[in-house]
Amino acid sequence: MKINLKETIKNLKGEDLKEKDKVITVGDICSNALVSTNPKEAKEKFENYELAKKLFNETEVDLTPEEMINIKKAVNEVYGTLVVGQIFEKLK
Repeated sequence: MKINLKETIKNLKGEDLKEKDKVITVGDICSNALVSTNPKEAKEKFENYELAKKLFNETEVDLTPEEMINIKKAVNEVYGTLVVGQIFEKLK
């Protein structure tokens, strides 16, 4: 499934979410979540790291079902409802 990583995350008013005047993108959220979780297995940590690198600077990426599951899991662990809801909508 192709995902636009430069799409912005919005608040409930539909305005772009910002951090220190920088607009927060889907790619920012996903890559940050992947490197912020702490899986028990080294293999899963390395897979998260590799996937985060893949997402960080790209504009669009084609994700496998397994990658989407890993991203959803990481985002759910790191972020609140507003962000999780938007990421899950994009990774249906």
